[in-house]
Amino acid sequence: MVNNVVVDHPLEEVAGKTKVVPVDCPMLQVARSMGVSLG
Repeated sequence: MVNNVVVDHPLEEVAGKTKVVPVDCPMLQVARSMGVSLG
């Protein structure tokens, strides 16, 4: 996300990198409430 907008990035820029998301992130809460499995 950039300025609260979901944006895409080339796979080459993100492959093999870890993105830490806070457990209280609103988007994470919405995803979980929808039944999305995040691994």
